[in-house]
Amino acid sequence: VLRSLSPERTRLVHGRLARALLDVGGADPVALARHYDGAGDAARALHAYRRAAERAMDALGFAHAASLYRRAITLEGEMSADAVLRSELNVMLGHALSRAGRTVEAARAYLEAHACSPRDDQTHLVVWAAQHFLMGAAFTEGLSLATSLLDGLGLALPKNQGGALRRWMWDSLMSKLWGMPAQAPRRALEESERMRLEATWNLALPLAWMDPLRGSRLSHAHLHMALASGDPAH
Repeated sequence: VLRSLSPERTRLVHGRLARALLDVGGADPVALARHYDGAGDAARALHAYRRAAERAMDALGFAHAASLYRRAITLEGEMSADAVLRSELNVMLGHALSRAGRTVEAARAYLEAHACSPRDDQTHLVVWAAQHFLMGAAFTEGLSLATSLLDGLGLALPKNQGGALRRWMWDSLMSKLWGMPAQAPRRALEESERMRLEATWNLALPLAWMDPLRGSRLSHAHLHMALASGDPAH
């Protein structure tokens, strides 16, 4: 029936159906979102798509949630230039894709969230992106991103396998000679310390799957920083 209607009439019908669903109560957010979308009401459609995606996440429908977040992101781009909202939606898209096992797509969503965020404290999004590239076997992209990120945090990785082997031998020797340092008392961490801990913690294992020597270097660095920080979570 809708195909036989003019575009104006189609939007009107979708708008009436959306209002009817609201009047009945307990409306399916996906149906509501699609009717708002069909009616050309982008703001209400975006809100409904986001709510529907959150419900799908709660129901473990991660792939479905990802498709809903993608539509919300498209509407946001057509409707406004709200960088904070766009970043938030891409983070949620990344979470949905990650849980759906689509780790490389999740990495790209996290990078997009970082690129459009107006805030300066979003380095963790780059950490998540590098982590998910490595988890998804996109080793070239993951290693390049991880190397750049770690360099910026003052945690340069060995440039080649020879350097990685020498560093592993040195770390092993120092551990045998001096043992592990005692855990320091817990204290408030500076943002740079917190990010170094998060980066080494999140990247060590997926890097070790493909490059055991460099992964070992990150694990060793994380252990020493964690003990020095006194942070029980690490």
